[in-house]
Amino acid sequence: MKKGRFNWVGDLQWGSTGKGLAAAYLAAQCGIERMSTTNLPNAGHTAIVTKEDGTERKFISKIIPTSAIVNKPFVFDGEVRAFTGDNPFARGKIKCYIGAGAGFHVSRLLQEIEECALTPDQVVIHPRAVVVTEDHKNAEVTGSFSTKHIASTMQGSATAVVDKMMRLADVKLAQDYEELQPYICKNFFAGEVINDIQRGYTWMHEGSQGFSLGLNHGSHYPFCTSRECTVMQSMADMGVPPDLVGDIIGVMRPYPIRVGNVVEDGKQVGYSGDCYDDHTEITWDEVHRRAGYPEDFKLSELTTVTKRVRRVFEFSMKQIKQAIAVNGINKIFLNFANYLDFGVYGTNNPDDLTDPIWGFIAKLERATSVRVAWVGTGPSIDHVVEL
Repeated sequence: MKKGRFNWVGDLQWGSTGKGLAAAYLAAQCGIERMSTTNLPNAGHTAIVTKEDGTERKFISKIIPTSAIVNKPFVFDGEVRAFTGDNPFARGKIKCYIGAGAGFHVSRLLQEIEECALTPDQVVIHPRAVVVTEDHKNAEVTGSFSTKHIASTMQGSATAVVDKMMRLADVKLAQDYEELQPYICKNFFAGEVINDIQRGYTWMHEGSQGFSLGLNHGSHYPFCTSRECTVMQSMADMGVPPDLVGDIIGVMRPYPIRVGNVVEDGKQVGYSGDCYDDHTEITWDEVHRRAGYPEDFKLSELTTVTKRVRRVFEFSMKQIKQAIAVNGINKIFLNFANYLDFGVYGTNNPDDLTDPIWGFIAKLERATSVRVAWVGTGPSIDHVVEL
């Protein structure tokens, strides 16, 4: 992670590649001091860390950076990272920025701030971030604005953003809520971001959803999300000029997923879209078999927001090449290596990686000319191999 630069972590596929894990790991490894997002409620990001007593702390973020979980004491590399004294993670060094492209439910935002024990001086919200209401959500479930036919998460993200774009008289932005005033940026938001970057802080922005879901450059319109999912979009939402960009890290998995189709009363009423022409849809049982998972281990994934069973696909090199080309990726974070070989589950030791993992990495690096810098082997930040 480059100091004094806007480092970006984003998804190279259709989402759910483990960006939350990657971001939390990088925050712990690199001592991230400034973190940002422009999330909407149509995506959730999960991070798991080990607490001082040896149990796990799980944080699911829809709004604030997932990496904010490190604002509480946690164990990393065998030592407790606390927020006292001369520790590099001393309280006050971490600050979370929520950009203008974000949208959220107020109650959920306040819940996440409390869950990460963030104080008002650690959270900066762009005054024009939009507030998503139940009316926005309901509009996407039923009626002429429903997005059920494309198996959307139907959380009200698009309708809220459209209301903001239409500048409706009754639209509510973050600046209009009294309970958010302690967190609202009172100055020029982009100026504060730029100043903090130029002061030499290590900054990390967490991109939301996945490149292939992008409205314009994604894979399969209209089976996509309501905006772009690129580093350029994140820069625009945060007000960051190109000369301040640092590392651009792409997170991916060997078997990409799409959100599950919508089925009601045994009938499919929502389809989440096709795949690239160099791969096909497979079953979780097939992934289970190939990776050598134990018979009693049921391998299946539910989406974070909708809790539908995810659709799973063979790997597509075309998908990855497109995402790398458009975003200018210079490092890869490969998650779910345990889906290639269950034998590596939970390791953080490079010597434990097996031939199937190294073979996949070699093929990926030859085809993309981008280095795989980290390998995730399980759900926790303790399950990451640094190469």
